[in-house]
Amino acid sequence: MLRMSPISRLGASLLRPSSLAPLGFRHGSRIPPIRALSSRAADLPQGWELAPIQDVERMGRYSPGGYYAVNIRDSFHNNRYRIVHKLGHGTFSTVWLANDTLKNRYVALKIGTGDANFKEASILENTAPHSQLLPPLLDRFMLEGPNGKHPCYTTIPARMTVSDALDASDCRLFQLDVARALAAQMALAVSSLHDHGLAHGDLHLGNIALRMTSEMSQMTQKDLYDTYGAPRREEVVHLEGKPLPPGIPTHGILPVWLGGRSEDISLPDAQIMLVDFGEAFYPDKEKKFESRTPALLRPPEARFEPNQPLGLSSDIWTLACSMWEVLGQGPLFKSFFRDEDVIAAQQIEALRPLLPAWWKRWEARGEWFTEAGEPIKDDDDEIETLEDKFKISMQQSRAAEKMPLFDPEEERALLKMFRSMLVFTPEARSTISQVINSEWIQKWALPAYYELEKSKK
Repeated sequence: MLRMSPISRLGASLLRPSSLAPLGFRHGSRIPPIRALSSRAADLPQGWELAPIQDVERMGRYSPGGYYAVNIRDSFHNNRYRIVHKLGHGTFSTVWLANDTLKNRYVALKIGTGDANFKEASILENTAPHSQLLPPLLDRFMLEGPNGKHPCYTTIPARMTVSDALDASDCRLFQLDVARALAAQMALAVSSLHDHGLAHGDLHLGNIALRMTSEMSQMTQKDLYDTYGAPRREEVVHLEGKPLPPGIPTHGILPVWLGGRSEDISLPDAQIMLVDFGEAFYPDKEKKFESRTPALLRPPEARFEPNQPLGLSSDIWTLACSMWEVLGQGPLFKSFFRDEDVIAAQQIEALRPLLPAWWKRWEARGEWFTEAGEPIKDDDDEIETLEDKFKISMQQSRAAEKMPLFDPEEERALLKMFRSMLVFTPEARSTISQVINSEWIQKWALPAYYELEKSKK
């Protein structure tokens, strides 16, 4: 996962053994850095004795196999890419806004750790040319340093992720036309992968990036700094006041925030890219059994059928959950501690019934349901069907903000589409082609997307 804020996550990166930070930006840089100090640094593993800096990569990872040290104004690849600002980091990369001096444009430069690889770059090379909803691979090269050989590549930068936009907002809602256009693009992006037999494997709003606006792309470096702030550095401190270990930078660089609140995103600025292909896989060529998707969106077969390989249908479940959060307020399923039993109980209430074999395997079922499958509720508890959730998340939340609502015809079409995607049996879920051909996508989502496309011309 890209780590720039404790309250929002951008997807992991595009280079990794498992992850390299994606293309977006964080609002975390608006918050003063927070240090978590310990009086017992000697008790910590090697590399953890340095005080953490909020929104900055773990500085102890500047070691063999780890990060490559970068400073603002550094140049790379025969001086072609000059570092302008920091965008963020992931476990296996740092990501920088750079000026491509050859093409006179901004690019996102991802520099992998010494133990990263080009897996995601190779996926983009094969799939991105077929869809404008995937980040194009512009260039790639290797960089040698004291911590190893670092895979690097450039692509177009993003402004923020959809998750960031919601986290920056008090109401956590998009305008209705924007939400429709976002949902359409998400479905089309997944379609571009599934058409190649590729499952994304980690679909959530932290991996849906909003493109940098044309106005931002045309800014000079001075204009960029005047508008969004110059790079900020924070001193790296040893927890016991000792000198820094060899190879550790003296300062961490905080990421820039180029984003905005969800409700302020206009239709022309609602262009997305699907990012983070570190969990992507070809079901026909490889077997994958574990889902690292956040628990609230994780397809139920990942828990109840751990010995069965995941397929393209796992993306359909996570796409439905992601689209729900774009169209409404908050996630479809909720659990403060990401408790998988709480999540399962909510899924059953909304979608009923759980498959018999899964029901028998679920040892905690008696806490929420009778053996006949009837919910056990206290007097103050209410059962939330999918229709109840729609009313609360989609309609009441919008009404409270005086935003337009879904009319009854659209509500019916939306619920029909969601029910076709949120089926417990993976093989019975809609395919991505069926999702795109659903009544709601055709009559409401795609027209909003076409309006977005027209606004670019």
